[in-house]
Amino acid sequence: MNDTMIASAQASYSSPLLKVLVTKGALTDDQVNQILLESMNSSRKIEDILEEKKWVSEEVFTQAKAEANNVPFLKVGDIGISPEALTLLPEGVARRYKMFPFAVNKEDNMLSVAMIDPLDLAAIDFAQQKTGFRITAYYAVPSEIERVIAEKYAQSLSSEVTEALEETNQAKDEKKAAQDLASLSGQV
Repeated sequence: MNDTMIASAQASYSSPLLKVLVTKGALTDDQVNQILLESMNSSRKIEDILEEKKWVSEEVFTQAKAEANNVPFLKVGDIGISPEALTLLPEGVARRYKMFPFAVNKEDNMLSVAMIDPLDLAAIDFAQQKTGFRITAYYAVPSEIERVIAEKYAQSLSSEVTEALEETNQAKDEKKAAQDLASLSGQV
């Protein structure tokens, strides 16, 4: 092993994310060297360079970030989503902070959310203030979070509109029935 390879291996292990990706076999030594060199020359974050290069899939990258940061990872498609949890976090907040509520535990006052960046303490604090629940954050694949926010909040809005229309139609039906009854009794 030459000095360059030793320096590369040592540097990669100073970055928990690169360490995880190397351990998983997702990056080669050459790729690690390129990332480190580019990071040093441009002062850009290793994560940003990895995202740009797309040498690892979005899912592998997110799983590696979760492991490197010791935060749980979940696949949004594999979990059940509580409609009640969805109602606790407004869509605007979910979109802005790229977080999706999927479970609520009222006994423990906990709301579980999938996030692109569960290390964003400002976002978690805001969500806690907005919902009144303590937040448990999980890493999830960014494209899955964006997809599920779009789908589930649209479904929620659709069901709210349907419910409102049904209530309006029911009120109209009741009014019409009352008018019909009144006309039958000769009071109109």
